[in-house]
Amino acid sequence: MNVELYVIYTTLLGVITILLSFKFKQLQTLVSIMTLTILALLVIQDRSPAGLIGLTSTLIALASSISSTTLIKEDKTFHDTLFLVLVSTAYLVASSQDLIRLFVYWEVMSISIAVLTTFEREEHSMEAALKYVMMCSSGSLLALAGIALAITETGASTFSSLAGASVLSKILIIVGFGVEAAVFPLHFWLPDVHMSAPSTVSAILSGISIETAAYTISRVAAYDPMLSIVLCFSAIIGMFIGNLSAYSQDDLKRLLAYSSVANVGYIILGLNSGVQLAKTFSLLHILAHGLLKASLFLLAGFLMLTYSSRKLSKIRGVASTSPILKFTIISASIGLTGVPPFLTFWSEAFILIGVFASQKYGLFYSIFLSIAIILSFGYYFKTFYTLVVPTTTIKQEEKLKEVLLIPILILIILAILLGFTPDPLIRYFNL
Repeated sequence: MNVELYVIYTTLLGVITILLSFKFKQLQTLVSIMTLTILALLVIQDRSPAGLIGLTSTLIALASSISSTTLIKEDKTFHDTLFLVLVSTAYLVASSQDLIRLFVYWEVMSISIAVLTTFEREEHSMEAALKYVMMCSSGSLLALAGIALAITETGASTFSSLAGASVLSKILIIVGFGVEAAVFPLHFWLPDVHMSAPSTVSAILSGISIETAAYTISRVAAYDPMLSIVLCFSAIIGMFIGNLSAYSQDDLKRLLAYSSVANVGYIILGLNSGVQLAKTFSLLHILAHGLLKASLFLLAGFLMLTYSSRKLSKIRGVASTSPILKFTIISASIGLTGVPPFLTFWSEAFILIGVFASQKYGLFYSIFLSIAIILSFGYYFKTFYTLVVPTTTIKQEEKLKEVLLIPILILIILAILLGFTPDPLIRYFNL
């Protein structure tokens, strides 16, 4: 079964159907949900890391699509079509075995992100989109140059042909695609894009898109041990910049964006450590982190909708009178620190154990990864403490509708249940 072609055909059919039903918002949402469900069933046929990335993307997208009925009031057609394209290209990029097709999928994903960033059509969103386009277009040119050089040198466009390509071609591809992965020092665009994009898009962008990019550059670096080491050191710096920057953020989405910079560092470190255990659980961390981070981004959207602000200083105590909202905020926050019984506990713990076993710099990697993980406890504690402790800032009549939290709760519960049985996932997707 050619999963790649079926994913493309299903996405095109879904996009066309959404465009034809532009006058019926509820029908568009139904089409999106049905298309995403079919995509989920398709990608799980791919029993590889790409299949896991595709499954993660569609699960997050399903929750986001349901939430979009409330969060997206205008331009639903514009949102749903590009959103569907963004979701499917995450799998296509991860699964591609041809460098030319990889570049095409990559460009489609980048264009979708850039256009969705301008969704609100405000000055800050235009500025963020411009910054993203400038960085990613430069990155794309470098990646294209690297791919062209590799094809010229090897006479083939297959991904495996990179084994015989020059170091320069691999460097160009890694730097070019590294922009999308928000790897240090190419991460500066991410917080601004998150601030401007709809929360539904932020959920996909931070929950899966940058991780897909991290997986892709790690696939390239796997053909050169020295490049893997460089990526490991870059990841360590990114972990600390992300976690330390999160402490000073008052806007919830900006805080979560910097946290994503740190988490993509965990993933890149594990994937490039040279130890299979660390690689396996880095891939698992894509799912674990994606589910929980997406839940908080969607929650940020609902908080903005209800209280007209995402700033922690202005929404203190919003969850103090709602047990369900309190559970949602606390569980997602502490889950992202890597405590049991969440899936993140296993992924972070075994990435740490795996990198410690690395033949080169294993002790160095494990010490700094441990410190980075511990640092995350501080700002996530600050987040849920600010939102759940009672205060007079929020009026009693201002209350988030708990029914809106259902798709978010599903993501969180899934992250907990998978934490009890991670082995089937590892075996099924051959991680």
